[in-house]
Amino acid sequence: MKNTVLEINNLSVSYENKFEVVHVVRNISLSVKEGEILGLIGESGSGKTQLSMACLGLNHEKAKLTGNVKICGEEIIGKSPNSIRSKLGSEIAMIFQNPMTAFNPFFTIQDQLIEILISCRQISSDFALEELKNAFLDVSLEEPETILKKYPHQFSGGQLQRIMIALAISCKTKVLIADEPTTALDVTNQSQIINLLKDLVKKYSIGLLFISHDLGSIYEIAENIAVINKGEILEKSNTNEFIKSPKHSYSKLLTESLPLIGDNKIIPPQPSLNSKEILLKATRLSKHYTSIHGTTNALKSVEFELIKGESLAIVGESGSGKTTLAMTIIQLINQNSGTIHFDGSLISKEKNRELCLFRQNIGVVFQNPYSSLNPKMKVYDILAEPLRELSKLSEELIREKVHNIIKDVGLEKSHLYRYPVAFSGGQRQRIAIARAFILEPKLIILDEPTAALDVTTQSKIIKLLNNLRSRTDTSFLFITHDLAVVECIANRILVMYKGEIVESGLVRDVFTSPSHEYTQLLLDSVPSYSKII
Repeated sequence: MKNTVLEINNLSVSYENKFEVVHVVRNISLSVKEGEILGLIGESGSGKTQLSMACLGLNHEKAKLTGNVKICGEEIIGKSPNSIRSKLGSEIAMIFQNPMTAFNPFFTIQDQLIEILISCRQISSDFALEELKNAFLDVSLEEPETILKKYPHQFSGGQLQRIMIALAISCKTKVLIADEPTTALDVTNQSQIINLLKDLVKKYSIGLLFISHDLGSIYEIAENIAVINKGEILEKSNTNEFIKSPKHSYSKLLTESLPLIGDNKIIPPQPSLNSKEILLKATRLSKHYTSIHGTTNALKSVEFELIKGESLAIVGESGSGKTTLAMTIIQLINQNSGTIHFDGSLISKEKNRELCLFRQNIGVVFQNPYSSLNPKMKVYDILAEPLRELSKLSEELIREKVHNIIKDVGLEKSHLYRYPVAFSGGQRQRIAIARAFILEPKLIILDEPTAALDVTTQSKIIKLLNNLRSRTDTSFLFITHDLAVVECIANRILVMYKGEIVESGLVRDVFTSPSHEYTQLLLDSVPSYSKII
């Protein structure tokens, strides 16, 4: 019989201020056995992270915790920090969402991991080094001696996530909490990390609590699922049963928000059949970087056209050249060769007038809504600033346009006089979209605008973007690694691999009959949940 390695009974977490007591976790009971994977799904603000912090004793010092949390049979609620710290790593470990910010950029991988491993297991540095090398091989990281000598910035997101997992297994942990471990990764890396975690759970009999807002990933990895909303567990079920017949109304809302579900499938607006006018044209774009290690070709003779009113998706894994292409188009970096034409005019840094007019006709929406808005500016000023700088409108007309756009993106006028910190991720992304549309541009570049959002918020943002595009006839250049989102927002698709466009065409044609083996790999990496609907 398998032992229970994580047991949570009637756990509540609350914070008290001078106005009220805020309950972020309410009477939650969950358990994870050795060798079991439990998926915990919920929206942003549902209490997922607060629950995981309680399991590690890492809640804010002002948090009030009641109930029980047992790690390998031993209670941690109410224990001293030193007592809890002795369990971190050796009995319970955590993989964080963003691998790029989980490491100290000033130290090598070896310096950071050796210190933690020695502290957790009380072993010599030589033995710790051997354990890490073996763990790297377990997570399919070759040449461990080379990896240990490098700094975090020298690795991709997928590689850093593997390094974090290697540290967890080298500590011989019994419980592993994975907090959105695949959200920041492209679809092929997501699939690899999920398969890796499944193999390690089986090999080392680890109890895994897999936290995510992505139902597809949870279906791919978890045997059982728990749904959390507003700090409460609403439903616990076998994953297969949950997919076939979710019981709670909120669970049904989550499944109905998935882009690829039957009658609820989101259909992007189509460009006018009469529209053949080319808005953006790239011809033989090439970009390379030279360092002491050699030359890296980021773009290799890239060519494409974007028709007015069209939405064109660019997909590919990390390092494929998607963002380099976008930055080259808007001339934030210079191409080594090739040309870019926008609305019939050649765009280059040497042609200042055309470049200035071009940038007035382009909007950008970035991936992370928590870092793309100035925290020191109120929403009104964030939206008014482009109009003040690039238009000759009076302050009265600026106010009118700001009020109209904030209404268009589904927010209230009262929101204009708050700072970004007062908003959720979905609300912040709406503000970022409003800023991109405020100048009524001809082209908007969207760089992973839904990747950091939960499934229900993601669905709302996709519908909002499609609605705005149909009303304004704005063209989209949509960069993403989420193929499910592509089908909901794009008319055509470009598939990038190692700086080259390896396939292009209508979305439905590429998805049903891919011609390149890399495109087929991307489609095969889509979580099974999306495929079986």
